[in-house]
Amino acid sequence: MAKKEFEIYSIDEDTYKIVSLVNNEELTFKKNVELAVKISNITADARIKMIKYMKDKGISKDDLIMKRVKNGKTYYDESGYRLLEQGFIRDCTAELMFDLFNILFNMSPEAVIEKLGITENDSARFGTEIRQIILGEKTPKKSQ
Repeated sequence: MAKKEFEIYSIDEDTYKIVSLVNNEELTFKKNVELAVKISNITADARIKMIKYMKDKGISKDDLIMKRVKNGKTYYDESGYRLLEQGFIRDCTAELMFDLFNILFNMSPEAVIEKLGITENDSARFGTEIRQIILGEKTPKKSQ
């Protein structure tokens, strides 16, 4: 298992401290209800954008679903629809992650990761832990 590059501690109910285990840098941030709502709504927002895109292009959901009849049974293949949907979800997630770091730290994601000395190995865990804290899915241990 790779060595951890950061720890996140709880200072109080809504304030958290990220401590780099690579260098002596620290960043603090506050939990933000508005961000928690935005994160929770990623899929819904992505679907709304996808529906608008499909409407603008004159595409219906049925155009993306393949119907197959085999041995008298009808099968529906939604993989084309799901691929399009996942693309919109990925795009909305990327936009929100950029906004999230700007709102929490007044820095881009790259600048935060660079400042804390987090490598590519731990950057995914870093983003996941920040999201879990904002959503209330994870509570870090108290700061010493």
